[in-house]
Amino acid sequence: MTSRQSQMLEELFSETYMPLVMYAYSALQNKEFAEELAQDAFSVACVKINELEASPNRQGWLMNALKHLIRNYRHTMAVRSKIVGSVLDIDSVEVGVKDDISFAVSYHGVLSDDDFLLLKFTALYGFTIEEAALLMGISKHACAKRLQRAKEKLRRNL
Repeated sequence: MTSRQSQMLEELFSETYMPLVMYAYSALQNKEFAEELAQDAFSVACVKINELEASPNRQGWLMNALKHLIRNYRHTMAVRSKIVGSVLDIDSVEVGVKDDISFAVSYHGVLSDDDFLLLKFTALYGFTIEEAALLMGISKHACAKRLQRAKEKLRRNL
């Protein structure tokens, strides 16, 4: 990321973060989830900084990213424990994720930030490998391999 892009992102953050949190809160009625999804929208922006920079409506771009995250979050909310368990391929261990915060506390220190974000996108938000690869700016094959390695690392550390 260039210094110009970093400055643009800082300005967008100061202008847009609270409106994004308020929008997410109105959709989810949970302050912690709203804050986390707003932060995740900026994580997506960092990964897709060139696309954001080229957008004529950067605040709208961020809002659309947030809406996509909320939609995926809602889609997986009811079944996330099952999803996390199946992603880890551990049938004998009951994995119960009560909220995103416990997910972060449980797994964040074990993986690199990029691998944690990848696992979070796929396990909690239900992104496909193709969608996650696009967000991470890597090929589909590289994304699948990175996800496989992250799962293996988690298995070894559980």
